[in-house]
Amino acid sequence: GHAGSQVESATQTLISCLGVLKQLIRFCDASIGETHVLTDVLTAVWPVLKDISTNSNCRRNEDVLSRLFDVHSQLLNAVPTLIGPHFKDIISFIVQAYEETFCASALDYVSAAVESFDSEQIVAAAGLDEQSKSALFTQLLSHIYQRTFAYVQTKGPSECTQVIKAFFEVAQRYLLFCPEALCQCPELPSLFSLGTACLTECQGEIDSTRSAL
Repeated sequence: GHAGSQVESATQTLISCLGVLKQLIRFCDASIGETHVLTDVLTAVWPVLKDISTNSNCRRNEDVLSRLFDVHSQLLNAVPTLIGPHFKDIISFIVQAYEETFCASALDYVSAAVESFDSEQIVAAAGLDEQSKSALFTQLLSHIYQRTFAYVQTKGPSECTQVIKAFFEVAQRYLLFCPEALCQCPELPSLFSLGTACLTECQGEIDSTRSAL
């Protein structure tokens, strides 16, 4: 009815606004003295981003979530030291949203985080040292693997190729930027079994096959 059309209209507006915000962040990479130009923007939009992340309608909408994850990824890339103090809360939200929707974009954020945390600055900003960083990312990979494996088993690899692609891109980032966490992951041997099963059952689907390889 009318209420449904209003919700749909508001949702599309929100998706568009998040897309604009992502581009704004992307092209604002300068600092004035010691202050980044995005400091005030972040202060203004942070409560809005938190509201979106806790809204049940938004959490059920994969397009909204995807754009929200894109914004968080862009912030992580543009102002890592400003995002560092919020990282544990963000990654908790990302993991919860992934468990609820299995939206591949959530794994794209994890890939961005693994790469960003190769920097000592963001590690310190997040209140971590190298040992605690490695432990956090080992736990993160283990948890994501368990959830992804169960999902792929239930759906069948051929029905979730985008999730498979995104997951193995996460594994690749770990190999390149956080190998100690990858090696300490208890599920590491099982990763190879999952890769083999996906290669067999995806029957040559290009993106997921390339990522698994």
